[in-house]
Amino acid sequence: MGDGLQRDAKTIHDWLWWFAVGTVVASGIGILSTGTVTNDWYVWGVDHGTVAQYGPITREAINQRPAPIPPEVLARPVSPPAQ
Repeated sequence: MGDGLQRDAKTIHDWLWWFAVGTVVASGIGILSTGTVTNDWYVWGVDHGTVAQYGPITREAINQRPAPIPPEVLARPVSPPAQ
């Protein structure tokens, strides 16, 4: 009876080990395919019908990015809130 418990404990560790290996492999595939297979996963998802489309997808809308924060704003000291 004790042998069965040992076998079960080894089995769960085997499952977890293979889960970890699968996670690394799937992550590697995702990282390698980003920028090579597709540049924008949202557009890919809309094209393949896996996500809802929110508004028109145009090249201009895809390339539109928020303005960066100017360095002088980042360099300002943060003052504590007024009490």
